[in-house]
Amino acid sequence: MSSSPASSPAAPTSGPPAQHSRGPFVITMIGIAALLFVATEILLYYRWATMNEPTCVIVVAAGPQLKGATIEVDGALLAQPHRIIVGNQDRYVVPIYVEPGEYTLKVTQNDEKLFELPVIFTHGTQGKKFDLSKLPAASTRPSNTNSGSSTMPIYVPVP
Repeated sequence: MSSSPASSPAAPTSGPPAQHSRGPFVITMIGIAALLFVATEILLYYRWATMNEPTCVIVVAAGPQLKGATIEVDGALLAQPHRIIVGNQDRYVVPIYVEPGEYTLKVTQNDEKLFELPVIFTHGTQGKKFDLSKLPAASTRPSNTNSGSSTMPIYVPVP
């Protein structure tokens, strides 16, 4: 039996298909991943080294009669004043973190200034606490601001 070349099954002309070398691509991707990791670590270190965290705290303790009052701390070192509403989420003791310097602590309720005091922090001072729980609300305040020590806030140094 003679077979014609047209009727015979096609014989493979060569071995398996040529494989492309993936080595350089894999090495390049590993290098890029390593560079991204190192860049991320450098960025984290830079942010940590240049970050300035506040070292002083002003703690204002207010009572329920001051719910809705605004506590404002303003100073030259602040880009904008810190404003906190007393009683938000039932918080009556509010910490305000600042850098050493001069600040003004002001408490207002119903557009009436209840309390204003300059607060000065030196580099050795850690914090100051003001107890405003005895301070009456704006609508019940006596007209005479010098009515006695019962309406003055109590300053308590923070250890």
